[in-house]
Amino acid sequence: MGLNGRAPDNLAGMLVDRAGQHPEHRLAVAGPGQAGDLDAASVPTRLADVVDLAARLAATFAETGIRPGSRVALIGHTTPSYLLSWVALQLAGAEVALVNPAYPAELLAELLRPLDPGAVLWVGRDVERRVAPRALHLDVGDAPAGPRSGTEVLPLASTGALPGLSRRPLDTAGWMHTSGTTGVPKLCTQTHEYFLRLGSTPAISAGPTSGATSSSSSARRRRSGSGASTSRSGSSRSGCGPSTASTTSRCGAATATWSTTRPSCTSARRRSPSRP
Repeated sequence: MGLNGRAPDNLAGMLVDRAGQHPEHRLAVAGPGQAGDLDAASVPTRLADVVDLAARLAATFAETGIRPGSRVALIGHTTPSYLLSWVALQLAGAEVALVNPAYPAELLAELLRPLDPGAVLWVGRDVERRVAPRALHLDVGDAPAGPRSGTEVLPLASTGALPGLSRRPLDTAGWMHTSGTTGVPKLCTQTHEYFLRLGSTPAISAGPTSGATSSSSSARRRRSGSGASTSRSGSSRSGCGPSTASTTSRCGAATATWSTTRPSCTSARRRSPSRP
C-alpha cells in the first residue's frame, strides 16, 4: 500500500512510495565491474537518496525537452549511473527503451528507426548520433555530475513536480527488445501495470506476509476489473480464470499474457504486426 493509502499506479509512484516507507533500503548494481563503473562512488545507494538525486536529474531532463510520454532510448552497461538514469526517466514520465550497448551502430539504427526516440542516453559508450539523427543525445556515464551534451555538462536542476506520478497503469513505461535470433530485434511494449504486477508475482506466489500486501494486490485487481480477465489479439483470445489477474506485453506480432498466480506465459498471434 502506498503512502497515500492506495497502491501506486505507476513506477514513479512505486519508487517514491518505497523511498518514503523504507528510506534506508539500498539500491545497487550487483555483478562484476563494467565499463563506466567509476561512477559507483558518486551515486548513493540509500533508496531515499537515490530517488532525491534522480528527481533532480529528472528535472534536468525536463529542461532538455523530455516530457511525459517522450520516447527515450537508454543505451549502456549496467552501472550505478545507468540505474540512476532509468529511475530519473521514470520520475520524468518518459517511455524508456532499454537497448543492448554491445550492438553495432548499424543495428542500433535499424532497431531504433520504428521507435523514433526523441532522446538517446548513453552510458559507458561513445555517443553515436547516426543511430538516431533527429534525437537529442546525452552522455549520462557520470549522471550525478549532470548529463553531458557534446562538451557541455548540464547542471542538475532543483527538484520540482514529478510528472511521472501522473502516468496511468496502462500507459507505456518502456520497451525491451527481443534477442534477434530470427532477424532484427523487435521492441516489446511494456506498461506500468505490467511492471507492477511482475514485481508483485513473487510476493503473491509466496503468500501474503501482511495485510498491506493483500490489500495492495486486491486494489490493483479492482482497478483492472474483477472476475475473469482476458486479452484480445486479432481473432485469438487468451484469458485467466476468475481468481487470477493478467497483464499484457505486446512484442512485435505477438501478445504475451502473464498471470499473477501462475508464472506462465501464453502467446497469441496477431493478424498483422503492430508498431511499438
